[in-house]
Amino acid sequence: MNEKFKRAVIFSGGGTRFMIYLGIYAALDELGMKPDVLVASCGGSFAATVINAFPDHASRKEYMKSEEYFQFVSKTVLTRHKKLSEIGLFSLKKCLDKRKAPFIEDVFNRYIVEMPQNLSECFPSIKNTQFSKEIPTVIIGSELLFTPKESRQKRNEKNCSGK
Repeated sequence: MNEKFKRAVIFSGGGTRFMIYLGIYAALDELGMKPDVLVASCGGSFAATVINAFPDHASRKEYMKSEEYFQFVSKTVLTRHKKLSEIGLFSLKKCLDKRKAPFIEDVFNRYIVEMPQNLSECFPSIKNTQFSKEIPTVIIGSELLFTPKESRQKRNEKNCSGK
């Protein structure tokens, strides 16, 4: 890729922010500052998908009011880790521990929202979205380099480099 882009927008993770991202994108377009490239990860990838799936802001907004989207949101279940006291205590422990990530996080059991792993089943109308037709789009994913058994072990006892 040798193209240079004047404006890029990055939509990070955080599944509940993607409607905000759609608004940011619409505002940038309205101001004549539409980005040349979208870069997205995690929850931001959903915003990038919706932007690529629909031709204009009005149809994107309508999708957010659709039965398909409503069913997904209605079936999203919060785990026990959603409690402010849980998040607060977890965060406080992290703040007080001055070591640089001494343990491998348990991302298999400590998460806030329970949802299906295959989201194409939840979003049949946008599952075949063609990316980068209107705006170049980069979706950034990741690979876990540890197993559930290795969670909460001391980090330096696990080779997390993938080699």
